[in-house]
Amino acid sequence: MDNGLISETNWKNLIENLKKENVISINNSGDALKILDKCILDAMKKRIKDLENFGVLYSGALDSTVIAKICNDLETDFTCYTIGFEDSKDVIYSEKAAELLSLKLKIKILSQDDLEDALKNVVRILNNTNPVYISIACVTYLALKFAKDNNEKVVLNGLGAEEIFCGYQRHLLGNSQAIHLESWRGLKEMWKVDLERDYLIAQHLNVGVRTPFMDKDLIVNAMRINPSLKINNNMKKIILRRYAEGLSIPKEIAYRPKTAGQYGSKINSEIKKIAKKNNFVSVKDYLETLKK
Repeated sequence: MDNGLISETNWKNLIENLKKENVISINNSGDALKILDKCILDAMKKRIKDLENFGVLYSGALDSTVIAKICNDLETDFTCYTIGFEDSKDVIYSEKAAELLSLKLKIKILSQDDLEDALKNVVRILNNTNPVYISIACVTYLALKFAKDNNEKVVLNGLGAEEIFCGYQRHLLGNSQAIHLESWRGLKEMWKVDLERDYLIAQHLNVGVRTPFMDKDLIVNAMRINPSLKINNNMKKIILRRYAEGLSIPKEIAYRPKTAGQYGSKINSEIKKIAKKNNFVSVKDYLETLKK
């Protein structure tokens, strides 16, 4: 994503090569935090070293707050961009986190017209009418468009953190080795699930997207951390939350439960309302009409 989109085959080969000889070898949180402190900071510095100013796609949750806090600590010139409908969780949490951390934040409160316009564009850009895929894509489209409307040429996002730090329900497998393998599988499938989608949208809008959590060194080292330090039955991304605490991110932000962007912004529920308004029972049927 940082320098364009490689082919799906090359991506899968890259992940397979990173996976080779990668074993779980970091078994205590102190060592894990030391590794993360170096790798995350290095990944961030690589992606902002040539930028005079840039944007951060911001939800007020863990991943984007880690990125924003490091950018702040490095005294860089950046702005956080949040999109969402009135009173959505992402808008509420972003305002709160920005105030607590003294972040420069711009918020766009969405209207149904904004979302209808995004739906038409996203369906055509991606040539896809899967409701879940499109709802996620609309979050990306509207956030990138908002940043572009504010003259940003490059933005950072938190893509990849869910995979390497075990942020999904499917990572709840109990057995560390099974979780480890599931994380690698998820990374391998990211090209089709996430990378292609975000790249096509960014290309359409002519905005550069950089992804610190997908840094190769960070992936390799994060994947050496025992999954028992990342996830249990009560919490996901545990070690990243502890790392966030070490950055002096308030606990209420660091330990905010994950809410997927399409829900945190209320985009998913508003898409259903738009489909109903246009006399469609099924969102899928409504999206099919946008391809024409």
